[in-house]
Amino acid sequence: MLDSPHNLEKLVRLSHASRLSEAERERMLRKVKVSQPSLLDKVLLRLGELLIAFGSQLKKRYTLAPSGSRCQIEHSIE
Repeated sequence: MLDSPHNLEKLVRLSHASRLSEAERERMLRKVKVSQPSLLDKVLLRLGELLIAFGSQLKKRYTLAPSGSRCQIEHSIE
């Protein structure tokens, strides 16, 4: 099969096309992976949301006293 330059050229082109196709698949896979958040990203996002909600609840409960020197606790049960 490799006895003629034509067959050799054909083999080189097929090999090149195969490598290009594989590179394109890998590029697309990386692109998809980047666009989808990982489990760790999701956990950290949820943790951040919980901390913000907790901080907001604390802000509601504790307000600065008029003098600004002490904190008062508002007595409200939710």
